[in-house]
Amino acid sequence: MPPRKIMIIRHGEKPLAGERGVDRFGEQSEFSLSVRGWQRAGALARFFAPLHDRFAHDLIARPGAIVAAGVGEDSQSRRHIETAGPLSALLGVAVEDCFLKHQTSQAAEYVLGLSGVALMVWEHKKIAELVEVLTGGAVKPHPWPENRFDIVLILDDVDGEWRFSQIPELLLAGDLEGGLD
Repeated sequence: MPPRKIMIIRHGEKPLAGERGVDRFGEQSEFSLSVRGWQRAGALARFFAPLHDRFAHDLIARPGAIVAAGVGEDSQSRRHIETAGPLSALLGVAVEDCFLKHQTSQAAEYVLGLSGVALMVWEHKKIAELVEVLTGGAVKPHPWPENRFDIVLILDDVDGEWRFSQIPELLLAGDLEGGLD
């Protein structure tokens, strides 16, 4: 039985060109989140696991599984895993990070084998492809803009059909309303 809900986000903000991010130990790293990215990661923890289940939007749910693009030969970025880290720690749910960002089919197959609610943290250039694979081509979202880190794509299983929604996170100053279109 496929999950009843799949939520997909992009990793938190990355360093600007020529800058370095900061790893979880405070050391500079070109493969880690920027300070703003870490702020988003922390805010996302309570966004997906709010106190008393008071979600900011009725389409958001507490994930029982977290899948993030992993580190490998084609990408040394740890931003996906770092973005998922605070939520993982809060929920006590391990981050599944064995799929690389280009392994959308394998990641989709894994997630479709889960039940309940799943959250995926992925590379923005691959999210549209990931959604298409998850839905068997039924949903074809717009490409993810380079400058947006503040959107949640949501797939809800309604009687065996995927209903697609997107909502803005509105977690940090400067986050925009609206979705990908």
